[in-house]
Amino acid sequence: MARYTRILTMLAAFALMAVVAAHSVPANAQTDKMESPTIAVIDMQKIMRESTAVRSIQQQIEKQRSDYQEELSKKEQELRAADEELARQRTILSSDAFKKKRQQLEQRVGKLQRNIQTRKQNLDQTYGRAIRQVQQELAKIVSEVMKNRGIDLVLTKTSVFLVHKDMEITDVALTRLNDRLTSIDVSSLQN
Repeated sequence: MARYTRILTMLAAFALMAVVAAHSVPANAQTDKMESPTIAVIDMQKIMRESTAVRSIQQQIEKQRSDYQEELSKKEQELRAADEELARQRTILSSDAFKKKRQQLEQRVGKLQRNIQTRKQNLDQTYGRAIRQVQQELAKIVSEVMKNRGIDLVLTKTSVFLVHKDMEITDVALTRLNDRLTSIDVSSLQN
């Protein structure tokens, strides 16, 4: 889960920078002399860590993953029992009958493995869609903050070595995000 959060945080940062860059062209950009731009910094990792919507998404995905793991454990136990039963029957069955039953068991195992892979991909895609909704709302919020404060450029904190605390808009953005988007129903985003 931490790996996904890091990846999605980086994607969110790039998406946010793209949105900000599109909205941050100063009015005097076409004149010969440009004033000093007003710059702000946002901590995307903090937002992804502390957002109530992101926490809700993570809890829902983890619950689904846990439920699926229970189901998977039962199926694995059934397959182990079938394998043990087949091993006991090896001396009783003819060679052809044993091969046929072994192939059937292997097909069941293969089907389960494909099912596992498909479910994992679906959960990952659902998580990504839910996080994108958070990112879209955050981009709107950051654009509003930029407009209200006359900010020309917003950088992610990971791209800045040192920053004065007055240039940080993380807490404002996080508060507004938590006010507007407390959760996202992950089940509505599934395939």
